[in-house]
Amino acid sequence: MDRLNEIKGLILAYFKHYNKVPSYDWLCEKTGLNKTKLKKYIDMLEVQGFLKRNYNRLTVSDDKPGEKKEEKFTFTKNWISIVIRYIMLFVGIVASMMSVYYTYIWFLEFLKPFYAFCLSFAMVLFSVFIFETMLLLKKQKVKFYYLLIFPWIIVLIFSMTSTVAGQYNKRMTRVNKQLQQQNINLKNNVEIKNLENQLQIVNKQLKQKTEEREVFINLLKQFDTLEERKKDWKFYWNTYRQLETTNKIIENLNNKFLQLSIDLTKLKKENIVYEKQIKQDFYNWIGKMFKVDSNLFQFWLSVFPALFIDIISPIAFAIFLFLKNENDYK
Repeated sequence: MDRLNEIKGLILAYFKHYNKVPSYDWLCEKTGLNKTKLKKYIDMLEVQGFLKRNYNRLTVSDDKPGEKKEEKFTFTKNWISIVIRYIMLFVGIVASMMSVYYTYIWFLEFLKPFYAFCLSFAMVLFSVFIFETMLLLKKQKVKFYYLLIFPWIIVLIFSMTSTVAGQYNKRMTRVNKQLQQQNINLKNNVEIKNLENQLQIVNKQLKQKTEEREVFINLLKQFDTLEERKKDWKFYWNTYRQLETTNKIIENLNNKFLQLSIDLTKLKKENIVYEKQIKQDFYNWIGKMFKVDSNLFQFWLSVFPALFIDIISPIAFAIFLFLKNENDYK
């Protein structure tokens, strides 16, 4: 029994230091027993519940002999751990995609699209998985994992900065488009007024010429018979020519009126009126309420998404990779 307790103590001390059960050779050397006798003691410790086998490998059991282990709910127990892992995987993928997108927008300022995408993708990939690499190295007690912290922090800060810059560039692109459209609207307004004035002038001319045509038609009605036309044939043909000229003028005025109407309709469709953005109004409202610069508030509000997507993504992937199921402990 003393020998059994001695072996038990050696195994326990070794396990606490190295987190694994010692080999047979090591135990034989420490106890002076051969492997056959040592195996009998190991079998006795398995029967007592001190040792247990996991995939043909011995490990020290957490259960105390003679005691019934209480069932406790843990974070990694049952199906909830699987759900959490894949939710975190989804969060990590989405956050990484957004980080790549905003970093890509910023790199487009000085790189071609292909190189901008490759560099942004490589940076985000490094920022995410160097974090998991450090955790693995720390778990394996590899001390130089500290050396990876410094480049990770540099890439993380740069990625966050580029994310904020990408949001700013995206916003400024939208603002510049609105300013360009407003300038177009101002020019269109001048042209619209000009077209409306021309339409009024043409409309007045049409009314005038239409009235003239009615006069000529009424005059020609007096010459219903051939004899009447012969009596005053000069007046008749002069009136007839004036009627034809008036009809041509009316036709031209109608065509001009139609073209002016088409141009006016087209300009009104192009003349999109932009209202002030609700977001910009919100920034000004917060600035007035708390007496802070609205641009400063807008900057800090842009920082929050950068913090989320660049810090949450490596954490989410770490949870997915290292969160174990209940079966992993059996």
